Amino acid sequence: MHSCLAMQKLLSIIFIFSFFLTTQSGAANTCSDLYSPLKSKSVSQSSVRASSIWKTDLQILTKMSQSYKAQLAKGIALKDIKITNNKIFRETLDWMIVRSEKSQFMTEQFVLDLKALKNSEQLNYLDFLRLSHEFSYRIEGRTNIDFQSYFSEVSEAQAIKSFLFLPSQVELTAVHLNEMLAESIMPLGLIDAKIMADGREMTPSAFFKHDLGHAWLASGARAKINAQKFKSVYWNFKAKINDLSAKDQHVLENIWFMLTHELPHSANTNQ
Repeated sequence: MHSCLAMQKLLSIIFIFSFFLTTQSGAANTCSDLYSPLKSKSVSQSSVRASSIWKTDLQILTKMSQSYKAQLAKGIALKDIKITNNKIFRETLDWMIVRSEKSQFMTEQFVLDLKALKNSEQLNYLDFLRLSHEFSYRIEGRTNIDFQSYFSEVSEAQAIKSFLFLPSQVELTAVHLNEMLAESIMPLGLIDAKIMADGREMTPSAFFKHDLGHAWLASGARAKINAQKFKSVYWNFKAKINDLSAKDQHVLENIWFMLTHELPHSANTNQ
């Protein structure tokens, strides 16, 4: 009985969801100064979070995302969004430096650039996006991309502005990822050991690139839809399944995750 009810609710939600995906992108929200909520608290202190603690973190992350989009709505360029005082981004550059120094493919100059920007008072969000992209390709031995030119072309593209790309050391479930996606946040996983993902074993660097790929694809798709309506549909979906069993809620959250996170990535990969 529960399974039938769950499927009926899912089908109705998918219908509503597919309708809203055809609408155009809406205006951004406004909030306080960018990243100020995380100057006193880092979300990377624990590998696993209890639900109540995660909700607090999600509120903080949501404010970051809203503030990020508010800055862009005012016409501020990505290169002018400073992240100098943000612990998360500095720790991410440390993480890249450690792995770059151990890689046979990384040039000494790239490692020096990472170290210089990590200590720079001018570190900005566009720097972070460029370094993340460059790191994920160079770590595999690829050098045939002009990263500087590439990012000069895409830095003002609407797709880049659709999400806040946020590094995370927190172990995230499908529910966490669904909630972050609804709030226009795409996590980039920082791990220290190999992990199984998408049916195969990945090194920390490969997993970071895997998450970055999801983020790029999602940002392109989100630029074409109304972010506020997407958010509303997801949270309405959660409210509608709240009276179901924990098992059915788990199943439906994972189906939502497949529809909004995995399937777009798989479709693009197979083209």
